[in-house]
Amino acid sequence: MGSDTRSQGRWTLVGNTAPGPGPGQEQPTQVQLAEHIETTFNTLPRGLTLTDDDTAAAYTVTLGIVRGMLEAAGARGVVDEDQRAELDAIIEGMLAVPGLL
Repeated sequence: MGSDTRSQGRWTLVGNTAPGPGPGQEQPTQVQLAEHIETTFNTLPRGLTLTDDDTAAAYTVTLGIVRGMLEAAGARGVVDEDQRAELDAIIEGMLAVPGLL
C-alpha cells in the first residue's frame, strides 16, 4: 500500500493509493478495514488510536459531516442515487470501525 500526493483543482490529495481488489480477489473484510483505518491513525504524528473515546468521537463526527456532504451531492445531482447509496454503505461500514477494535 503506497501513499501519494496528487493535485485536483485547487485541492491537493494525499492518501493511500492501494488499489481495490482485482478480478477474482475478495473484498476486504470489516476487520481488515478496521485494522487499516486504525493503522492510518497510528501513523499520525500524535499516534492516535480509535480505541480512545475522544478520537473515536471525532472520527464519528467527521464521518457524519462527510455523510451530510454526500447527501447534498445527491440532492444537487453530483452523484446519482445508486452512487450515493453505495458510498453511504461504505461510510456505514467505516462508522463501525471503533467498535471493532
